[in-house]
Formats: sequence, C-alpha cells, structure tokens
Amino acid sequence: MEEKQLKNKFVNDIFLFSHYIKFLLIPGYHLDKTHSIELDYRTSNYKKRFNHRIRSPTFIIGIGIVLFLITLAIFPHWISPYTYKEITGYYYGAFSPPSIEHLFGTTRWGRDILSRLIFGSRASLIFIGISNGLGFIFGIFIGAIAGYYGGWLDTIIMRIMNIIQSFPGVIFAITVLFIYGGSFLNVIIVFSIISIPYFATAIRTSVLKQKENLYIASAKIAGAGNFRIIFRHILPNSIKYIIVVFSFNCCRILLDLTVIAFFRITDPSWIDWGNEIYVALDHIYDAPSAIIFPSLMVVISILGFLLTGDALRDAFAIKDDTF
Repeated sequence: MEEKQLKNKFVNDIFLFSHYIKFLLIPGYHLDKTHSIELDYRTSNYKKRFNHRIRSPTFIIGIGIVLFLITLAIFPHWISPYTYKEITGYYYGAFSPPSIEHLFGTTRWGRDILSRLIFGSRASLIFIGISNGLGFIFGIFIGAIAGYYGGWLDTIIMRIMNIIQSFPGVIFAITVLFIYGGSFLNVIIVFSIISIPYFATAIRTSVLKQKENLYIASAKIAGAGNFRIIFRHILPNSIKYIIVVFSFNCCRILLDLTVIAFFRITDPSWIDWGNEIYVALDHIYDAPSAIIFPSLMVVISILGFLLTGDALRDAFAIKDDTF
C-alpha cells in the first residue's frame, strides 16, 4: 500500500516537473488557461467588492426611497385615501390643519394634500422616465459616435454639448417653455434636450477609454464594422456609466420640474408637487403644513435618487472625473 502511494506521488511529481519545464521553455504554453484563471479571479473579486458596496446603508436608503416613489406612482388609487375625482373638486375647509380625515391637511380648495402628493408622484415619474429615456437614446448614440471617431466630428459634437450645458437647465427650460408654452410635449422635449449632454459626455469618456483595449483591435482584425464594435462591444461595457448618469439626472429633472411648476409655466391643472408649493406660498404662516409636506416630498425624492446614484458610482468604482 505504501509502495503504491509512493509510486503515485513519484508520478505526480514527474508530471508537475514536466509541466514546469514546458512552461519555462515553451513560449505560450498553457497561456490561455492562465489567462482564464486570472480572469475568473478578477471577475470573482469584482463581484465580491460590488456585492459588499451594494449593501451599504447609502444604497439601501436611496433605493428604498426610489422604490417607494415607484409604488406610489403605480398604485395611487390603492394607496390614496381619496379618489382622483375627490382631490380635483372644490370643497369647504380651505387650508385646514392635519387631522384624522386629512393627515397632511387640505389645500386652498379643501383638497386632501396627502392624496394629491401621492397622485403627483405619477406625473413626476412620468416626466422623469420619458425625458431620461429620450436623453439616454440620443445621448449614448451621440457620445459613442463622438468618442469612437474623434477628430473634427468629436470637436463639433462636444462643442454643441458644451453650449447646451453652459445654460443652467432650469433657466433654459423656463425660457423655452415661456415662449412655446408648457404643454406636456414641450416639457418632455425640453428636458430631453437638457438630458442629452450628460449621457453623451459620460459615454464619450467610456468609449475613449475602451477603444484602445486589445479586444477592440482584435474585433477590427476579425473584420467587424465600426457600428458593430460600438454597439456590440463598447456600449455593453458602458452600462454602469449609463445607470449612474440616469440616477443623477433624475435629481436634475425633478428639481427643474418643480421649479417650472412653481412658476406656473406648466399646466396649472396638473397635480404636481411644484403647483402645490405655489398654491400654499401665500399661506406659509397660517397653513405651514400645506407647503412643508410638498417640499419634503421633493427633498426626499431628490435625496433618494442622489443616494442611489452615489452608491452605484462607488459600487462600480467610477471616478468623479467621468461626469
């Protein structure tokens, strides 16, 4: 039994010794296997770091607020204590204080503030989602083209993006909507235009980093076209930048949307948090709850998107200069 074990050990030692000799003397011996092991280790290590960072209190609080807002926007009829018809009518009891019947008090026309805030979350998230979605579609295309081709095309595109970003988003929105009107379509178009440069800049930065990698050169040698390289190889590896920009941009749109609603540039009939703040502004001393609760809703929502974006940026290990 011992002789058999010694024999097996001797054979294993000879086998390992021969592999070491081949590894030292033969160029490229087991190189693919070595690279595979190294890649598996890096991937596993990255997942461990990501999972650890994603469990941070910052992300949990931020994503919790965002999911809460989405729930309010999807199921307002189930959550709201009053129906949509009841919060758009006219009743007695203007600016009544919080009570059992009206937990947050009432508005100038006796409408329940809590119900209007719940229904207002739907309008806010619709504007944020559509504007961010359109900005995402056009922004990644423009940024990818500018970063990949470079040269004069990159210069022209980025100068246009810089011109758009040079105007404060809320000033740009107020000016355009004051001229053309604050219809639903105009608001979506304006905030989509404001969103494009943020996505384009982030994607361009990612493309500039990735297009020098070896796998891009290998794809070119294999005969892959430029658009295939951009949309098949580069953009899928840029998804983390898109997610972070999307989250931060939600803060910008929500804040700007609240401001233009406060200035009554949008349709006053919309149930919007900014409209609620405007209506209660003249009664801040005799009915503070009418302005405090809508303002808190805006602040908490912005904080939720901000914490989520900040936590994801740390989890993806994205440097601040990317944005």
